[in-house]
Amino acid sequence: MKRTYRNLATSKYIAAGLAVITVVAFGSWTALALAGSNSKNAMVESGSVEQNETMPNFYNGGVVQSEYEQGYFVGSPAPTNIPSGQGPTLLGVAPTVFPGQPTDVNPFFVLVPAWGCANAGGGIACGLVSALEPAYNESFALSGQETCLPASIQTCWDHPSTIGVPNSLLGGGTGFSTVPLPGHDHLIADLEHFQDVWWNIMVVLVFNESAWPSQSASHGITSVANLTAQPVVAGGFVTESLTQAELNGDVFGPVVTNTYLNFANLAGNST
Repeated sequence: MKRTYRNLATSKYIAAGLAVITVVAFGSWTALALAGSNSKNAMVESGSVEQNETMPNFYNGGVVQSEYEQGYFVGSPAPTNIPSGQGPTLLGVAPTVFPGQPTDVNPFFVLVPAWGCANAGGGIACGLVSALEPAYNESFALSGQETCLPASIQTCWDHPSTIGVPNSLLGGGTGFSTVPLPGHDHLIADLEHFQDVWWNIMVVLVFNESAWPSQSASHGITSVANLTAQPVVAGGFVTESLTQAELNGDVFGPVVTNTYLNFANLAGNST
């Protein structure tokens, strides 16, 4: 069943954020070829593989485990210059092709550490790439793979390995630059009756490190909506919703992508 959420990023924050982006270069963040499958058809897997393909999500101030059984799906037509027929994963591009009925797809919020500009005015004042340094330092320093909290460092199941970022966010120009998938957290707003369904990825940049969730969900952004009638404001919160984080100016987004993940939440595995 579809859930409707308001755009948590107001036009004021978007305009201000984009206005302060400076010209930056990716340096060693070289473009990588897309990897993985975007097939919407179920893949044949052994029982042991299915049991191991679990990932945690933050949900309503706690943690719930989910099981992945299919590859990701890119929800836009593939460019003619891609021989495989697979379209690239793109930030800021709404899907035009769906793995199922559009009304059956929920948002899947990906929280990305983006407080690299904290000493330069905050937000993305020193450039998007610099802002994302915490996400890359955390995710590639030890394992060479993305971090998918609230788990410990590990490879996220069935995720794309790269994402295309609009060059307009990098100081101007058209088209996209492809970068490695940064370290991130998973946040959902619905359990979907523990059924295996598709989820549309929405990216949220977290500018305030104090709003970053702890693995135990005891602190930070661990729910989509406020859990109490009078949510605690930034600076003194124990837990904070995505809604409240936007109101406090702690995040930028959600920003739509053209990509879907497929998983089922597991009953009896919540904390």
